[in-house]
Amino acid sequence: MKESDEKHGFEEYMERFIQFSNAMERVLIKLFVLFLILLVLVQTAEQVPSVRNMLVKVDQMEGHAYADFPLLTKYGE
Repeated sequence: MKESDEKHGFEEYMERFIQFSNAMERVLIKLFVLFLILLVLVQTAEQVPSVRNMLVKVDQMEGHAYADFPLLTKYGE
């Protein structure tokens, strides 16, 4: 009788674990899809210069482009 109770307990545990695992798998898949969509949206939004200036502060801190220096334009690259 004890062995039967242990077997039943193990089967119940496995059934609950499978239900929990399936639920967590669905949550993780939904999170992955959400983050993938957010990544695509943000990367697309950064292509618009006005939005990029609001989102990316590094561009405002950068110096002059190399083409603006007279030595490079005089002697070539």
